[in-house]
Formats: sequence, structure tokens, C-alpha cells
Amino acid sequence: MRNLLWTLTIAIALVFPIFYFIKENPFDTTSFLTLEEKELVAWQTARMQINPGRTRHLKTFKDMQRNSEPLKNVNSRILIGAPPLEKKLLTIGISSVQHLQGSYLLDTLQSLFFASSSSELKHIIVLVHLADSDRKWLNQVISNISTLFKPYIQAGQLVVINTPLKSYLPLKKLKSNRNNTPTYIAFRSKQNMDYAFLMNFATNHSDYFLMIDDDVKCVPGFVTQIATILSAWEWKFWHTDNHSSFGSKFSSLKDKEFIEESDGSPSNPAATIYTSLNVTNDSVLMNAYSVDKNFFYIKEAAAGSHLTVILDIPATLSRVQVLTGSELKEEKQLKEGQVELGYDSTNRINDCDDYVLLGILVNGILNKQVLSEESGKKVKCKEKGRIVWQIIQEQMSSEIQNHLKVFMEMQIRSPLLQHSSYTVLAGAPPQKKKLLTVGISTVLRPHGSYLLDTLQSLFQGSSEHDLEYTVVLVCLSDPDPAWLSQTVANISGLFAPHIEAQKLLMISGFLGGSLLKKGNHTSPCEGFNSRQKEDYALLMNFASNLSDYFLLMEDNVQCSPRFLSAIYWTLSAWKDLPWVMLEFSNLRASGKVFHTRDLSRLTSFFLLFHSDTPPHLLLSEFRLLLDQNVPIRFSSSIFSHVSSYSEFEDRCFPEEKEVVFGDPDNPTAVVLTNMFPGFRDRPQHAYTLNEDYFSTVDAQSGNYVTVILDRPQKIIRVAVLTGFKKKRMYQLHQGQVLLGYGLTKSPRYCAHYILLGPLVRGSLDQRVYYEEDSVEKLSCIKLLVLSQEALLLIRQIKVWTEPEEEEEES
Repeated sequence: MRNLLWTLTIAIALVFPIFYFIKENPFDTTSFLTLEEKELVAWQTARMQINPGRTRHLKTFKDMQRNSEPLKNVNSRILIGAPPLEKKLLTIGISSVQHLQGSYLLDTLQSLFFASSSSELKHIIVLVHLADSDRKWLNQVISNISTLFKPYIQAGQLVVINTPLKSYLPLKKLKSNRNNTPTYIAFRSKQNMDYAFLMNFATNHSDYFLMIDDDVKCVPGFVTQIATILSAWEWKFWHTDNHSSFGSKFSSLKDKEFIEESDGSPSNPAATIYTSLNVTNDSVLMNAYSVDKNFFYIKEAAAGSHLTVILDIPATLSRVQVLTGSELKEEKQLKEGQVELGYDSTNRINDCDDYVLLGILVNGILNKQVLSEESGKKVKCKEKGRIVWQIIQEQMSSEIQNHLKVFMEMQIRSPLLQHSSYTVLAGAPPQKKKLLTVGISTVLRPHGSYLLDTLQSLFQGSSEHDLEYTVVLVCLSDPDPAWLSQTVANISGLFAPHIEAQKLLMISGFLGGSLLKKGNHTSPCEGFNSRQKEDYALLMNFASNLSDYFLLMEDNVQCSPRFLSAIYWTLSAWKDLPWVMLEFSNLRASGKVFHTRDLSRLTSFFLLFHSDTPPHLLLSEFRLLLDQNVPIRFSSSIFSHVSSYSEFEDRCFPEEKEVVFGDPDNPTAVVLTNMFPGFRDRPQHAYTLNEDYFSTVDAQSGNYVTVILDRPQKIIRVAVLTGFKKKRMYQLHQGQVLLGYGLTKSPRYCAHYILLGPLVRGSLDQRVYYEEDSVEKLSCIKLLVLSQEALLLIRQIKVWTEPEEEEEES
């Protein structure tokens, strides 16, 4: 292993001076190579100086450049079919010649098409190169393929080509470095040119190229398996992938080669396991490496976490298999991760010196042979999985099973909305999809309505620019004709410009082919629950295709000035982060924003629970079903009720009391950073509750400021302010706030972090919620820089904690 490390060190030392020479001398007249080709030769030269036995690579490379020139003039002929008009995902290339013992080409094509579904075939093209000049054989094969595979030819999924004999290089006076016969040398040389012509024709027809022989049998679903692997490897550096080793997707049709080699049962040599994951009390880490039915599980894992198997004695591996998730239901799998092999020469106890990538998990699984150079090295660290997303490896609880049942029922009952019908009372749907739909459902109120006041507040609090990206949808959910006519007339008179500009749309709805009915309910509150859920379902069902996002509002709400702008900026900051529901107020329904792609499921979800559960509780349950475990609520509420309609409704729909936070208390803490402070600035200034601030001139992605509390606290709100207050200068362009727990003693840092949220226009002010059965006290608040283009000024980090006496009472 020491020799290996020395070899790598020498390689790096040699490559850099060679590249420097090339960059400074790009017009070397002694060589026919281009600049890019010179760089490739430089890599080869560096490798050859390490191993003189590789000097033949340079000659091969030069010959390749000279001999590839004829490819530019090759004109392969299309015998059957036509190239696709649009670029495909994958070209499957087959080169075939006449065989004395007969051909398996037709069997191979039959196996290929039978193993592929119609949806898979839409993304591939099969390209067959008939690389033989015998006219009789060509005519026979063309006739057979045309008859047997006519539908695939007509669908543009099969193309057959032939290359004229004059395009081939002479097969005389060929040299070989081995003791091969002239016949063998000629055969291999001809085969290389066959492949070259096939690949040359395939160059522009797809993103990827798969080479298979003309005598193979394909496993059903092989296209999907390959496409999945390509997706996982999309952003990794690779040249070729041997898919015969990925679960044996292809096997030979020749009897003597039909039996696949078996690696037998795994041996799992003696080892110790280390991990950075937070191991739960009832889970055993070693179970991940056992060959029985036991397993290891965790509740969550952060990006960069790992589980590493350290072999007691370095071993030569032939295959590595990693399985995650439930075997039967294929759930709780690792969404993104990779496996690396480690080598060691310095006898480190719990890690290795160097790692090479073995492969990426696909659908939570890796099953791969250890091939080529890796197989010759003694592996010490067998598996090192880099976990990129969250995994949960625990048995399904009864609660999760109930959630699954709910989703199944939801899909069954959702056709109810397919029979709904609507009448457009005023306005027209926008011609182009908007960013946001503001949805309001209203009914006849015995004591008068606040709908007009709500609309007045909405439009007066919004700029013309904000309204360009918005459509306001009002659903009149009462069948009383006099009330409908009067409401439409009032709104049309007051808001005519907004209706004409297609910024306001009024509709009425029917559910299941009949007018909305009150139904038979055991209590008055059940009637309200049922009616409101039906109203929301109709409103959201109509809104699902109007915009990207949906804001739910009640009909008795006062809007803060520029509330739409605040929502737009927040949506922009959260665009690439996972969320189901964002909450901009503490009202039971108003101020909740959803993706419109989730509205069809949400409307079906409302209709599942017809009367027994209030709508605002279903909204919280829906969030949990889609795996948002805690609310995302912003501290500054931008909506408030104008007035309540009646004591009865207040009793049925009790409002959550507004939390009065008071001033921040910022518990005693130390502040650390990896940024260079400005003149007379200290990191602690960012945490003091005065006019001091912390600034830096060179903030870069990955920089941070971390507040480490002297002791864990129940934090209930966090605010982070950057930039000058008035001119908004020197704000953090893009950043996130993370909350940490699991404080270590020496050195003091948090072992685990969870995302609170991104900064919106340089600031964050959010409530902090805790999952059930999770940590209830936090030790760190980290401000993480994602991008910054100028000087950064961190004005204040504010923290509110739950008082000790309240903790004891609870």
C-alpha cells in the first residue's frame, strides 16, 4: 500500500509541470495534436513515466487520431427505418456479421423488444449495424427484420444500417504485440471498425449509448434499470458502465456461456463499525453488517453522515451489496447515497487514508462487483456511505399504517370531484398561469358579510406589480339566488377594473352533480365542519390549474400592506426546499400557502372526513401525511380577523391565541465564526441586543456564524437580521438558519443540526416547533452563508426562550 501511495503522489507531481508547458506553448508545430489532445497526452505521459510499460498508450493514442480521420467521410447507409426526429435518452447498438453456425440476432432483437414496455420504448432507439458485405445474407436479414419487427420500425424505434466496404481500412500488414495469428488480427481489426462505424452513426441520436452483442438475452425492465442508474450517476464523473454486472441484465444465448457466475453467500469478514449518525437507544449499529434478518435504523440523518465498516484485516473484495429500506414495501430507503472503498497504509484505527467511489445507491440499493484496479488492492474500509437525504429505518408504527390507509381511501374517493360543476359569475380565468391564487370561499351570513371589506383590504394592500402575478378567486358557496345576484352585483360594481384585468374571478360550485347540502349531522358544529370542508374542496379543485401556489383566505380578514410581496419573497427563498404548508398567520385557515400540485390530494382529503374533524385540524394532519413534521410559521402575521361572525362559530372554530413574545432574551452564549471580521468587529457583536454588529468583507459559501449556548434551552422563536435597516445594504444574499443539538464537551460543538429556514431578503423571523418524542432543548443557532457578492453585515441574532417556570408547569 505504501508503494501505491507513493505512486499517486508522483503522478500529481508530474502532471502539473506538463500542463503548465502546454498552456504556455499551445502552438507546438512539432505535433499534429490540438490543445485538448495535448492535454490528454500529458495525462498519458505522466502515467507512463510512472509505469514505462504503458508507453504503448501514446502510440495508440496518436494512431487513433490519425486513423479516426476516415470516420469524417464515412457514409453508412440506412437499410431499414429512419433516425428519430427528437433526441432519445438511450441508443442500444448492435453490430452483427454472418456466422457460420447461424445467427442469434433475431432472437436478441425479440428478447430486447419483449423485455421493454411501451413507455420504455419511447425513450430508446435500437440501432443495428449489419457489418457484412455478402449481398445474399444482407437481403435475407433485411427481409426477416422487416417482417418480424415491422411495428417497431414504423414507430421509429428500430433502424438498420450498413457501411460500404470501401469505408474500411485495409486489413493487410497488420501488426500485433502478441503472438496472434494473422486471421485473428484481421478479425479483431474488422470488428473494431464495425463498432466504430456503429458508434459514429449513433453519436447524435441520444444522450447515452449502450453496446450489446448480437447473441444476448435481455431481462424484463432492463431499460428502466439502466435509466435509473444513469439518473443516479448523472452528476458523477464516469466514462463507461458495465451493466452486465448490475444484477445480470443480459445473458448469452450460447449454451456454454448461459450459466452466470455466482459469488455465493456473503462472507462479511470480522470488522468494527463507526458512524456519525445519531443512533437510537433500541437500535444496534452492528445489525447493519449482520447477514441475518436484523437491521439497523435511525430516525433522521443529515447530509454528509456516514456509516463505515472497518475490516479487522484488509481483504480483497469481489462484490459489495448494500440494502436499505423495507424489503416487502420498498419504503424508508436511502434516497441518495454512495458507497466508497477505503485503503490504508498508515494503520489508522477508525478510518482509511484514501477512498474510491464504488457506486451510487439506486432505489436504496447497491449490488456491484469490485472490478479492475480496485480488486487488486486490499480493502480495509469496506463501505462508507455518504448519506445525502433523510432515512428512517424503523418498523411502521400503527400511526403510519393509518396514514397509508387514509391515502389509499383518498385515491378511491377522489372521483367525487370529477362530477363537480362550476359557473363563472364574473371575470374570466387568466390566459397564462399565475404565480399565486388567493382563494376565498364565502356563504350567506345571517348578520351580514365582511367579504367586501376583505377584498377592499386585499386590493388596497397590493401594488400593481404584485397583482400582475396574482389571481383572486372567490367561490360563492350558497345556492340562495337573491344573495348570489346581490353579491355578484356588489363586487362587480366595486372591483370592475380588477375583473376586467382578469385579476378577480367569481364562481359558484356544485358537488357531485347537485347543490351543496347541509346533510344530517349530530351537532351544529358538525354541520359547520362539513359545509366548510366542501366549500374548501370546491374552491381548491377549481384553483388547481390557475397558478403554481395557492393562498387560502377567509372572508373576514384584514391584510397587511404589501402582504403579497412578503409572500412572493418567501416563496422564492423556499423554492428549492421541501415544504407542504407555509403559514403567514395564526388564524385557523387564513394565511396558509400550498403548492397547487398538492391541491387535488388536499381536496380529496377534506371529503374523506365529511363531518367529524374541523378543517383546520385536517390541514395540520395533511401536512404530517406529506412528511412536513413541524409547522413552518413566520412570526410576523400578515393577516388578522376583521371581526368574528358569531359566538357560535367561535365556539366551533376556536382561534389559536396570539403568543405575546415580548423582548428577546438571548441566553448566555459564545459566538464562533470562520469569517474574517471587519475592523474592531467581534463575532459576539452579532448576538448582543444593542446597536453593535458584525461585518466581514469576504463572506463565501460555507462560511458561518454559530451561537453556542452555555446550556440547552427551549427556544421558541429566532430572528436573524442582516444588512442596514433602512437602505437594505450588505444583506446576506442567500443563507440559512440551522438549529443544533447534541452538544459535545470538548471541543464544544453541536453534533446534529436541523433546518429552521432560509433568509428572506436578508432576514429570518420564525417560530420554532418541536417534533413529538424529539429533542426539546437546543444548544446552537448557526447562520450559514450560501452565497454573497459583497460585504456582509450581521446586525442581530435574536433568540426567545420559554421561561423556566412555564417549562415546569407544562
